[in-house]
Amino acid sequence: MRDKAILGFALLGLILATSLVLPLQEAKGYSLLGWRWSYSKAKSLYYWVDSYLWTYFDGLAFWYAARSWERLVNGEVPQFFEVSYGEDITIFSYDGGNNGELAGCWSAYFWNGYYYEIYHSNIRVNKYYIETGYYYCFQQKQRVSAHEFGHTLGLADLAAPPDIYWLMYKYEVYGQTGVYTPQSDDINGLRAIYGNG
Repeated sequence: MRDKAILGFALLGLILATSLVLPLQEAKGYSLLGWRWSYSKAKSLYYWVDSYLWTYFDGLAFWYAARSWERLVNGEVPQFFEVSYGEDITIFSYDGGNNGELAGCWSAYFWNGYYYEIYHSNIRVNKYYIETGYYYCFQQKQRVSAHEFGHTLGLADLAAPPDIYWLMYKYEVYGQTGVYTPQSDDINGLRAIYGNG
């Protein structure tokens, strides 16, 4: 009996000593869609916002959202530029009614022999939730915009707690505060996509 107790304490001591020596590994808090821009294209992504969204949703929210993602990989990717035509990312409003979707994103891509490469992305924002009294403060609009930009870069939604406090959480929680820009897990996801060039 005494030998078992000594063995148990020795094993416990070994476990504790190992936990002090080995660094804790952070859990992967991101999910990838499986497609991406080419690294060279991600250096110059052009986006266009329709006039309705500039006026009623606040086009500056998209501008600040784009800036929040910039140069997070190798100090150069991604970079966004707003244009009036010739865009890579089209941001537009639509009449979706009370369908539960404030905004959405989809990308067109092709197999280039190495990976699925995006050649165009769309972000759409539902007019219903803008026009029917849902009040989104500027930071919440920036959050929605930054979340959708995350999709254009190849990041997928996260759905399980504690994801609610992450930018790529699947659902907008009305009145949610605190997460308006990419967090460390979002940046790690971006580096997993673009980190090797």
